[in-house]
Amino acid sequence: MKPSKETEVLTDIDTLLAPDMSDNEREILLHAKEQLAKNDYLPKIIGGLADRLSPLAMQSQLTKPVGEFYLKISGRHFLNKGPAGGLINALQNKFL
Repeated sequence: MKPSKETEVLTDIDTLLAPDMSDNEREILLHAKEQLAKNDYLPKIIGGLADRLSPLAMQSQLTKPVGEFYLKISGRHFLNKGPAGGLINALQNKFL
């Protein structure tokens, strides 16, 4: 059985939390983890993650694993393609 999107995101966050990540990345991921633990609305959590990670991605300040996670949560699997779609396509080659 395929895990739920919530479980998938939580597992990804737990895997990403590493000592060599930036304080900004850690703060953003821990906030999302707290929201998941409270069973907040997943699209809101994913949207918040994407919104908070986007400026770091545009400035090339994401570690490679967090950059890959950003692309994943910004994709159609988690969000509808919106205004950030062009940015996501532009950044895709950088992290994949």
